[in-house]
Amino acid sequence: MDESGRPVRQRVDFNTGAVVLDMRTETRAVRVGDDKTGRFEWRRQPTLVLVCLDPVDGRVSERLDVVDRADPLRKLLREP
Repeated sequence: MDESGRPVRQRVDFNTGAVVLDMRTETRAVRVGDDKTGRFEWRRQPTLVLVCLDPVDGRVSERLDVVDRADPLRKLLREP
């Protein structure tokens, strides 16, 4: 807050430096957990696949939309 009680705006740099090498839709087998039973099973689901190059260590990795949507950290950050 500034002297008048207004929130102070800050610039945030969200640049990761990663380079997108490929983006496509595929059907993949994804391990899905059942919250009620606590068991896991494999399901084939269409998903967006993002292939990227990490500038820090030069690794090429894939990110799957269907996996990232189920990430517990993402769910925690989306809570009000």
